[in-house]
Amino acid sequence: MKKLFKLLFFWMPASTFGSFYFELKSAIGRMMQSNLKVDPNKTNYINLGCGSIIKEGMINIDFFFEKGIDYGADLRYPLRIPSNSIDGIVCEHTIEHILYADVENLLNECHRILKPGGVLRIILPNISKFANAYSNGDQAWFDEWERFFFLSSPDAKRSKRRIKSPLQALSFVMQEYGHISAWDVPLLNRFLLDAGFSKAEEKSHRNGAIEELLIDTNVEGRLYVSLYVEATK
Repeated sequence: MKKLFKLLFFWMPASTFGSFYFELKSAIGRMMQSNLKVDPNKTNYINLGCGSIIKEGMINIDFFFEKGIDYGADLRYPLRIPSNSIDGIVCEHTIEHILYADVENLLNECHRILKPGGVLRIILPNISKFANAYSNGDQAWFDEWERFFFLSSPDAKRSKRRIKSPLQALSFVMQEYGHISAWDVPLLNRFLLDAGFSKAEEKSHRNGAIEELLIDTNVEGRLYVSLYVEATK
């Protein structure tokens, strides 16, 4: 389908076409979308914004028409999932791709669909790690970051890139990969509490309240930059 639309809109700049095609897929997906069927009497876990990380025994949710997912959704819109039906949600490196206002709505939706006592586990790039290293003049931290994200990158073009200043790394984490919003632990906790969660606590890699949610990606670069927070309804 993408190839067809590229041919039809050949005159459109690539950056513009990307946004146009995304919104087109969203509109088509939402028109075709049905409610997710969930038995609230069973134990249900969601892998939200799963990407290519498909986990057996979980409901794997990502953008419409992605390969291997169990259910398609645009996380900027209300989740068509029954209230009080989900025991736990894990969301790794996803909400930084969404505007703050949309994240606020998404967290309200996560709170709604979780059962009382349910847990939402969120993993994100931690901007405070970059900001602290920058303000402290910690060049060694940025050298290691450059090794993870440029020198060792499987992407041939990215592996040839180098940072001329630590400021470029800050720009990278807040703008590339389609990142829109920036997060640290205090800000995320504030959003979670405002969404109605009874508590929000910082955790660590593969450490949390529900074993089934501890599917954190075990990649050095992601470990180096991530924060881990769990919220309980």
